[in-house]
Amino acid sequence: APLRAIHLPERERSRQTVAQRLQARGFQEVITYSFVPPEGEQRLAMQPSILNLLNPLSQDLAVMRSTLSVGLMETLVFNLKRKQEQVRIFEWGRCFLPARDTDGLCAQPLRLGGLWYGTRFPEQWGIESESADFFDLKGVVEELLPSGASFVSTQHPALHPGRSAEVWWNGQSIGWLGELHPRLGPSYDLSRMPLLFELEWIPLTRESWPEYGPTPRFQPVRRDLALVVEESIPAMTLWDALRAAAPKNVADILLFDVYQGAGVEEGKKSLAFCVKIQDTERSSTEGELEQICQELIGVAERRFGAVLR
Repeated sequence: APLRAIHLPERERSRQTVAQRLQARGFQEVITYSFVPPEGEQRLAMQPSILNLLNPLSQDLAVMRSTLSVGLMETLVFNLKRKQEQVRIFEWGRCFLPARDTDGLCAQPLRLGGLWYGTRFPEQWGIESESADFFDLKGVVEELLPSGASFVSTQHPALHPGRSAEVWWNGQSIGWLGELHPRLGPSYDLSRMPLLFELEWIPLTRESWPEYGPTPRFQPVRRDLALVVEESIPAMTLWDALRAAAPKNVADILLFDVYQGAGVEEGKKSLAFCVKIQDTERSSTEGELEQICQELIGVAERRFGAVLR
């Protein structure tokens, strides 16, 4: 039979494409066992596995993993014992979850997991050595996600409560990322905490579809809004509300500053947004620009009790 190339649909992203993006960021692919030690599963899983093997190879490989993090952490420890202080790894693999259907078969979702341990940049004389942090990992994960994905704070038992997030897309949770909880550091003899992420594979195959937009004939106008809200209100929540309420001639809204200190009441914070207004048909009048700003301020006041700074 003649050879024929098999092409993926334009809206579907291949595993190779995702792997190349990680490799470009310095990550290396690893393969670990689906069988993991029970204590590792208990430490790192959100809901530890109850799928025990009847005849395990050893007691260190006695349960089926429910998270890729166990194998990634063991790989990290293996490398650290061999003086490898810069570790960036990822793995594709199936996780095994308790049965939800009446047939009794366990669910086996395919997931992508990753780990980053070490400094932000390779050691050199011109850059001060700094450990990679949550936002470094978040930047890597954002490159992999489909359009419309968002991050919300989460309480994962294995992650630092202030340096972790859950990933949502299309109304459902598709993964998480964060820094390992400090209480788990001694269990692995770590001097610093690694960063971990785990994502469902199917949503990662959704490639963003480009849409045509007319070329603007008029220059954009920028308006800055500094809104004071309660410290407990996530910036993303307010940001999403502003973007949802913005009229179509608002091209973009960006958060460019977060401030707490003199001039801002204790327990509150100032979130400064840049509102980019650009009409494709005509230039906006000063009155129209002011009306847009007042509408956005009104949304922030009604929903979050915000005050214009």
